[in-house]
Amino acid sequence: MMKVKQRFSIFCYALIVMVAVLAFNACSKDDPDNIFTFVAPLTGTDAIPSNSSVAQGYCNVTYDSIDNRLSFTITWEKLTGVPTAVNFQAPVSGGGFTNIPVTEFPADITSGASGYLNISQADEPALINNNFFVNISTATYSDGEIRGQLKEPQ
Repeated sequence: MMKVKQRFSIFCYALIVMVAVLAFNACSKDDPDNIFTFVAPLTGTDAIPSNSSVAQGYCNVTYDSIDNRLSFTITWEKLTGVPTAVNFQAPVSGGGFTNIPVTEFPADITSGASGYLNISQADEPALINNNFFVNISTATYSDGEIRGQLKEPQ
């Protein structure tokens, strides 16, 4: 009987420790509630209008909703030429898109861009709800050679 009580005590102690650890981990997150991450594969089939470009790309975004600051890294390959525009886009009521241009990249850029943008409070819900897009235009595809929808990583 003594061994049963001793085992039960050890079991209860282990259970209390496990619950305490789980409760502590639930309270201390690695990512604060104001930091969001998104990714987007970029293809010609997702462009508007869709095209048959063999180019492809990828975008990684981190967004801080307190500072309204979007940090991005975009890479691409096989574009028909250097980008003439790189835009983040959000749909607007009544149709169309708000374009938020990436303006600080060299004219001879060939494989990617990174930087920071400020997002307006009006555009933030579209971003948070996975309704933001990345669009890269070239001289051949002035409306966009490759495009992708920003979504939370799976």
